[in-house]
Amino acid sequence: MVTVAEAARLLERSPATVRRYVREGRLPAERRGGRLFISRKDLLEFSLRNNPGSYPQLGSLYFIEDDFDRRDRVLHLLRSDAVGLMHRLLSRKREICAIWSRERLRRPFLQTLRTRFHDVGFETLLCLSVPELRAFQNFYDEVERLTWYLEYTQDMPTTLERVLEQSLNRIRRHFVTLMKTVGGEELDMVALLEESDQEFERLLAESRKP
Repeated sequence: MVTVAEAARLLERSPATVRRYVREGRLPAERRGGRLFISRKDLLEFSLRNNPGSYPQLGSLYFIEDDFDRRDRVLHLLRSDAVGLMHRLLSRKREICAIWSRERLRRPFLQTLRTRFHDVGFETLLCLSVPELRAFQNFYDEVERLTWYLEYTQDMPTTLERVLEQSLNRIRRHFVTLMKTVGGEELDMVALLEESDQEFERLLAESRKP
């Protein structure tokens, strides 16, 4: 299933035009959770009827499993991976800095930052919408930048602690955006890990605004 926005991009039409197609009965759609979703098969057939020249762009959609439950499972796994990563980062950051100060060990960094996102195949990610993909990518890109720094840095402990905190602030922002984009109740659980972090609480409050 694809969203109206994604269907509009694939059809090279505006979202308003796609909604009009749905209202007129020209393009079948299902409403789930207050949002319209269109099956890839229906989208392909609509395009072939109305714009045959778009087949090369849309043809591959026909072979992708049209399974809303599959999309939910993928979202659940990726969301859980991101939440687990945030839990580890927020709960271990002081311990990580202390270990680096005493022993210069990198293994705790790499264990804390492990993620399964980059192991997910391209075909699997195709079931997500463009905003969802962008939110995941922004979050994990920031995590990857921190991983690279921690894997190769020779900085002194005070410098490392400062860089780590700055990076965590950016990761928090992307995490809040990610959770707001894909949904989920995990924000409250993460907030409990740092009740004293006023900036994170402010971001959480903003994310709950309609």
